[in-house]
Amino acid sequence: MISDCSTSAVSWMQALSEPRVGAFINHNLSDMQGLYVTSAPLLTFRRISPILERDWLERELGSEFAMSRRAVERLRELDWAQADNLKSLYRIGAAMAQKEHWLSAEDFPARFDIPSMTQSVPSS
Repeated sequence: MISDCSTSAVSWMQALSEPRVGAFINHNLSDMQGLYVTSAPLLTFRRISPILERDWLERELGSEFAMSRRAVERLRELDWAQADNLKSLYRIGAAMAQKEHWLSAEDFPARFDIPSMTQSVPSS
């Protein structure tokens, strides 16, 4: 059920946006590039999902992510909210964000820029 809900949410988000790299949905929709439910993208969206498997983590993120089989199983357990487990999940997400093929400046259009303090603020 959780997987189906996640797939549905990602499908809708991609149908309302135009991600630089679409997440694979299924064999019928593929990554949904060019498939929209509106005439133009309404938002910016990028899905990044690690594969919680020992080989993938070490190969894609480096030797510092070499973990025991049990440690990786714990990462998949939604109710295992131990501090060490949460820190590992955070480290995985942070490491993925550093890899440009998953996330880059192109995923953040200019509207994400914070105005500098020197720019004038419109009066109300």
